[in-house]
Amino acid sequence: NNILHHDVRCKNILITEDLTAKISGFEVSHSVQSDSLPIKNLSDYIRWMSPEIMKGKRYTYYSEMFSFGMLLWELCYERVPYEKMAVQEIQEH
Repeated sequence: NNILHHDVRCKNILITEDLTAKISGFEVSHSVQSDSLPIKNLSDYIRWMSPEIMKGKRYTYYSEMFSFGMLLWELCYERVPYEKMAVQEIQEH
C-alpha cells in the first residue's frame, strides 16, 4: 500500500485472543510518496530510530526496516533497546 508506519515498536503491536499480531499507532504514518518530515519527538521514539533519521534525513523503507529490527531485538531480549542510555548518548552513539 506504499504506507510507512513511522513508529514501529512493541508499544504499537497488539495481540488478539487468537494470538494474531496487529499493528496500531498509524497516526504518524505517511504515504511513501509524501514529502514527510522526520519524526520530531526524539525522546519517545529514538530507541527504535535508524541512524539516518537521527541525522535529519528522510524516512524510507530502510528506516522502517531498521525500526522493525529493533522491535525484533526488543522481543528477543524482553527489554527496550538502549534502555540504560540517555537520549543524548543514543544520538552520539
